[in-house]
Amino acid sequence: MEILELKGISKKFDRLEVLKNVSFSVEENEIFFILGPSGCGKTTLLRIITGFTPPDSGKVMLSGRDITNIPPANRNIGMVFQNYALWPHLSVWKNVSYGLEVKKFPQEIIRKKTEKVLEITKLTPFKGQFPSKLSGGQQQRVALARAIIMEPNLLLLDEPLSNLDARLREEMRSEISRIQRETKITMLYVTHDQKEAMAMGTRIAVMNEGKLIQIGTPVQIYSEPADKFTASFLGDINILKAEIRSINGKYIEAITTEGPLYLTKKPGYERGQKVEIGFRPENVFYGQEINIITGRVTQIEYQGGIVKLTVTTEKGNRFQLRIFSGDFKNINQKGKISFSVSPDDFIIFT
Repeated sequence: MEILELKGISKKFDRLEVLKNVSFSVEENEIFFILGPSGCGKTTLLRIITGFTPPDSGKVMLSGRDITNIPPANRNIGMVFQNYALWPHLSVWKNVSYGLEVKKFPQEIIRKKTEKVLEITKLTPFKGQFPSKLSGGQQQRVALARAIIMEPNLLLLDEPLSNLDARLREEMRSEISRIQRETKITMLYVTHDQKEAMAMGTRIAVMNEGKLIQIGTPVQIYSEPADKFTASFLGDINILKAEIRSINGKYIEAITTEGPLYLTKKPGYERGQKVEIGFRPENVFYGQEINIITGRVTQIEYQGGIVKLTVTTEKGNRFQLRIFSGDFKNINQKGKISFSVSPDDFIIFT
């Protein structure tokens, strides 16, 4: 079931077109990510969904109802802000129950709902404390609890972990995923952090310069990016210019400065076509007999159990590789390294 559907949303501020015919839908009980760099239109899109900014064209549908012109207070959409926006003079209990108090729910219902949400968010031991006494992660859980208690049709999260340190962000990613599974609230999560989207997302919508570039699962978008921007935004990728020399059987033969490389055949390509081909730093093998590339190790960066290498070839091409530390000891021969890429792991860009 579709909880949210955007149909052809466009928006200009003066002459600047910040959203260009954006359409997508969010299914029930998923964590749907909008991912893109700063300035790509994410925040404007969020404001249109909440009703604080009207679109120039297009529709916003919530559970099958057109809410494009409905005031924000009547949309039943929850929001978790980047800065938490907690009441500093209210306890955790009062912050969480505030919305129910405003709507004048009976006190017994307020008590039961608040207890349940505090239990889900693991905040019961802190119910009497004030926000200033809480850690960043605890404050973030209070903001989540305050939104969840209102049982919104859709919960929007606007860069909610950006103020936390790296370790706490990782912990909170797990916590938000757990809370979503337990409450089954549909979440629309806006971020520029690829790790958050890849780790938590059911599906991801990649945006750039006001356009929706691609929608898919984390695996689909990472392994089959729609274009070079998406490929590079989601992680490191090595790219070579190439020309297709032949298409035979299962393979495309592509000529590059590193010699001929063989790619698994895909529809839509023809002999003589100029393309670019890419592969991820972790998609390399050793001791294979196809697509072999040799170069000097010009930079080494140890990252715990993983080693990140820069390999420079005689043709001047530089490749990023990521390999296990134990493997690096075995394959690094006097500063030189030979690796290969499976035909299946090449991505073609036109």
